[in-house]
Amino acid sequence: MIFLKLRNMAYPRRPVQTLKGEFHTVGELKQEIHRHCRIENVLLLVHDGKMMHDEGAHPSRYGVGDGALIDFHYEVAPYVKLTLMVEYRGDAFPVKVLSHRPIKDLKKAIHLCVGLPAHLQRLTYMGATMRDDDLLYGYLIEEDPTQAIHLTELPRDEQRSIDTEVHNTQGTTENHDS
Repeated sequence: MIFLKLRNMAYPRRPVQTLKGEFHTVGELKQEIHRHCRIENVLLLVHDGKMMHDEGAHPSRYGVGDGALIDFHYEVAPYVKLTLMVEYRGDAFPVKVLSHRPIKDLKKAIHLCVGLPAHLQRLTYMGATMRDDDLLYGYLIEEDPTQAIHLTELPRDEQRSIDTEVHNTQGTTENHDS
């Protein structure tokens, strides 16, 4: 038996609700949210910035445990154009991006603004490191000039390991003509 906190992403500022039960699959958890919150169709569950896609998987596969906060969307998340403030080397600048796009698209947009290649960027928002394949709205980002996304360059040792990986995967094809 675990306790979960539920946040309705259509109304993210409303107080969270609590849900208690045994949930063996993500699909079962969705059904319980339907019943508990009296909502027709829960389309998407998000925990810790990760979308819980596999309805047959155990919720713990997505890091869900006792006291976890689950964000749920019950209609298609609106494709909202956001203007986000990004802070880099003491300066802040606006970047436009769609809310349903992955973080790597935000990194590409930032590259156009500051010239720092996307693979060398580390982004953090409210203390959390943003992972490339996570969707932007998984971080509950809103247009809020007081909460900037912080951009830092990867440390030199991490850059070297990335450069080595890129170098090792290039030029390995050989031409075999008969």
